[in-house]
Amino acid sequence: IRNCFAYIGKHYRLAFIAAIIFIILSSLTGVVSSYLFTPIINNYIVPYIGQENPDLSGFVRMLGVMIAVYASGLLSSFAFSKLISIVSTGVLNEMRQDLFRVMEKLPVRFFDTRTHGEVMNYYTNDIDTIRPMIADGFPTLITTMITIVGCFIFMFSLNVRLSLIMVVVLIVMFFATYFLASGSRKTFAGLQKQVSNINGYTQEMFSGQKVIKVFNHEQAAKERFDELNEELCHNAYTAGRLSNMMGPVNNNLGYVQYSILAIIGGLL
Repeated sequence: IRNCFAYIGKHYRLAFIAAIIFIILSSLTGVVSSYLFTPIINNYIVPYIGQENPDLSGFVRMLGVMIAVYASGLLSSFAFSKLISIVSTGVLNEMRQDLFRVMEKLPVRFFDTRTHGEVMNYYTNDIDTIRPMIADGFPTLITTMITIVGCFIFMFSLNVRLSLIMVVVLIVMFFATYFLASGSRKTFAGLQKQVSNINGYTQEMFSGQKVIKVFNHEQAAKERFDELNEELCHNAYTAGRLSNMMGPVNNNLGYVQYSILAIIGGLL
């Protein structure tokens, strides 16, 4: 993470700062737009129930405010997406250039102790894994923090008891996510290693096809590839299973939370 910020600060500081500003604006519009439903329902819908000729001018003004908020959020999201795409693509470009310059200075022993596929994996899979962290990880972290703080302020200002119930369920969701993420992190590390192994072995076998043919080594090469491929498949399945569980688990906990709040809110 520290190296990523070093690359961003070196070449893309202004674009990244502007992206953060638009992320903050987009997050704030999301929080404010949700809160606007309260005055619309309490002040302009409920009082008009049963009236034959209600004055809808205030209601129309509030709808105009909501449209303006949503429009500003949409524009902010569009600007952020463009800027963060420029930053993430540029950082990966700089990393690959620096990696190539460093490798040109390495001794021959470095390449003798690693397969060509393993070296190429540094340029492809390893560096590509950094893109989601820049394009999704940082923005999601900022958006989540702003949304949490804003929502908590509005929630506790509306009803303390319902807000405390929300906090309890959020704590359960946090521990569930932490448990799944800790296991997924280990399996993804092993997955990257297996991808490097299979890339290196495949490249080595293809470049040495003549030797394999001469010594009639095809079956042994195929069996070794099957072993590496099976290991990769197992790690990929485990990593994908753990990471894909986070969404459904949190979604179902969210439904449980909504049901509890609806019941208790109705009773209150």
